Amino acid sequence: MEVIQRSTSVALAIPQEIIDYILDFFLALNFSHPFPSPDDLSLRNLAAIATTSQAFVIPVQKHLFSKRRLDTGTDYTFYNEFLSRKPHIANYTQNLTLALHDAERSGRVATVLAEVLQNFTSVQHFKVEGIAVNSEVCWRTVNSNLKSSILYISRLLTLKSLRLVAINNFHFSDLKPSSLGQMLILSRVTGAEDKNEALPVPHLKRDPPEALGHVVGYFGLTIDRVNIKAWEQIVGTSSLSISRLEVSYPTTPLYINLSELPLLHALKLRVWHTFIRGGETTLSTILRSAGVMSSIGDLDCTILIFHPTALRGACAGLDAVLSGSKYLKLRRFSLHITTMPFTAATILQATGNENLEDYYRQELPGLVSRGVLSLEVTASSH
Repeated sequence: MEVIQRSTSVALAIPQEIIDYILDFFLALNFSHPFPSPDDLSLRNLAAIATTSQAFVIPVQKHLFSKRRLDTGTDYTFYNEFLSRKPHIANYTQNLTLALHDAERSGRVATVLAEVLQNFTSVQHFKVEGIAVNSEVCWRTVNSNLKSSILYISRLLTLKSLRLVAINNFHFSDLKPSSLGQMLILSRVTGAEDKNEALPVPHLKRDPPEALGHVVGYFGLTIDRVNIKAWEQIVGTSSLSISRLEVSYPTTPLYINLSELPLLHALKLRVWHTFIRGGETTLSTILRSAGVMSSIGDLDCTILIFHPTALRGACAGLDAVLSGSKYLKLRRFSLHITTMPFTAATILQATGNENLEDYYRQELPGLVSRGVLSLEVTASSH
């Protein structure tokens, strides 16, 4: 008993900043998974630290509950009761992930989960991920209570990013960010066909904080395999706020119209398909579709090339567009090209260049002369 009292007094004499640093160091050494299971030895060791001194309790709680992953296939009745007794615990959660399974999401289990979500007030990064056997989860089939709680978190003032993955028939008009600076990240998400379908909003413990401030659009947008309906609905509500856009797609969607985003100043494009069969056509079409892009300062393109014979015209098209009057404020154009080893060898043999960087710099004279080109070329079979 004497030893315990002595160790406790020593712990209390340590500045709180040192205690936090010790815990951070401990976590960096022991946690390998972002969402460790309750049986994880490191997690149990961290919980044991809190028993040594009251000074460790709150820092340990902040670490233990900073990240949470919930799913619709679990009954959270006990967890909901726990949060009702200790509501401050939910305030420590900054990274929250919700897995939506394609199984039935109605009834008591979904209602309890909806109530659990209403306890979180300080979430900074929120991810909603559809878990389906064959495809995406349909937003229309999600329990209405659960929908309302998801939208509640999406409108928190503390939220910095909202990530939606593998969800179809989503109503983007329901997303109303409450603060400027939020990022919207979408992967395999499609927009709803019926824009007039009303979302039932039942009475919950806490309503979405729409009245906390002026409703603004998203600052940044990242989309991967998003259909035209989703693009139209997002731009319809956030076109006057989006300044950073990142687009990735495996095919050739030509619906992206940059002139709809007047404040856009940073653009990142990933074109993964064959250059000769649409890469340059898609890229140049998107860039030409813009009006006078006086705000664009940073442009980043990643391109995968298979065919070695059509590159001259492709590069010429890019050089002509980006060296024109629409992109006078372009400060940096980063071009990342990955090509197959056979394609690289064919190019070097045909042109007499010693490396691929020299070849592409010769094909982009306008950008080189302006001093804005940052080029990276790799040959990979993966």
